[in-house]
Amino acid sequence: MPKKKLAISGKLIEVRMQRDLFAQLLLISLEQTLNIDKVLSYPLTPVPLAMCHADGIICKTDKSVLLKILEKKTDSNTPQRCDVLIYDGFFMLHALQDVPSTFGNISKKLIQMFTNNHARIIIVAFDRYFSPSIKDIEHLLRGRVRGQQYRINGPDQNNEVLRTLDHNLSCPAHEEADTKIVFHVCALDFDAPVTIRCSDTDIFVIMLGNMNAIANDMKITMHIGSGNSQRFVNITKLYEKLGTDLCSALPGFHALTGCDFNPAFYRKGKKKPLQLLRKSQAYMQALGDTANIPSRELDEVFITIEEFVCRLYGFKSINDVNATRVATFAKNYQINEKNDVLKWKSHIDGAIFPPCKSELRQHLLRTSYIAHLWSHAHLQEPSQLSPTDWGWEENDDKYVFKWFEGDQVPVSVTSIMDSSENIGGMEFLSDSSADDSSDNDDDSDTIDNE
Repeated sequence: MPKKKLAISGKLIEVRMQRDLFAQLLLISLEQTLNIDKVLSYPLTPVPLAMCHADGIICKTDKSVLLKILEKKTDSNTPQRCDVLIYDGFFMLHALQDVPSTFGNISKKLIQMFTNNHARIIIVAFDRYFSPSIKDIEHLLRGRVRGQQYRINGPDQNNEVLRTLDHNLSCPAHEEADTKIVFHVCALDFDAPVTIRCSDTDIFVIMLGNMNAIANDMKITMHIGSGNSQRFVNITKLYEKLGTDLCSALPGFHALTGCDFNPAFYRKGKKKPLQLLRKSQAYMQALGDTANIPSRELDEVFITIEEFVCRLYGFKSINDVNATRVATFAKNYQINEKNDVLKWKSHIDGAIFPPCKSELRQHLLRTSYIAHLWSHAHLQEPSQLSPTDWGWEENDDKYVFKWFEGDQVPVSVTSIMDSSENIGGMEFLSDSSADDSSDNDDDSDTIDNE
């Protein structure tokens, strides 16, 4: 198998991604007795294949599926009036057609786009770029080069910039336009019909997660999509329809199941996890609690989130992810006296296994940080937490994922040996436990109107 180069904790190292590592351990078991429970309690690979591809790129999912499911719960009528119009600046910039050839004319065209309405107040929010940032991995995937400089040349340059600063509207601690937009909505001190022009599931989730911070009787609508897919979502009515508990859980849910800051579970998507969430008050409570760190004990939340992940992988009576890994192994790669290990499937796919406890804990730490940041978007300083305490490491002035703590693999064969007599040297859960699971589900299926 060819070696692949990965950036792990900021260092470029050569890694042989051994997707057949489990099979190799089984071959050892022909002569030695191994405890598969102990084996699968280790990460085994330098990056979790449940959340990363073999080349080290994190798993992504279609975030818009979440918006498409939930928006069906309310009407999509054009608001009769709009007093406050808030734009996602980069969305509008990307939507620009027939782009002029000069920056001056581009600016004029954007101003025309922003002011072509009857709103009394217009707010345009753009991203900022912090260094280091929890979005460093996403920036690398998008090809952004840190420190890249741009110069606008021409005979009519004027280096004087007029700036008026209103400290009540300033939010320098916000990096993303997503949270800035929600901050400005929540900062309005009068009743008004508000429209947010964007096309971003993150803004949708963050706005619903901060509706309880709005004191005034505002009617909030999102104008999403482009071209023929443009539509309006009544956020105020949707919040009333979904309820406080579900909306408070959405930031943690979205971060856990995959966003720009955190990887998704391989082929699990948003649809099935949302079905699980909506059926369980305990899951809503736990995911809502992720936003309340550090006051809430993370160990208590971890127990419920671990159960949620086991259900996500199709096991109804197992609440331990390490046991779920063993049950997944037994279900997909069963062995008995009549089977020859060497005739097994030659390629065991590590991506079908859930993360081990150590990997899931780091994933939950990042989830909690993101949920905390999003759920406090209504504040000028949404979070004072340090990413390096919540699932990231800093390397070369960048934040990189901390995938797990402890050993990646067993330190020795002796440490995973078992003295019991088992078929082929391996110890499995019973068939009744393995039959508990269902086939993997993702968002490729038709989206139900639940």
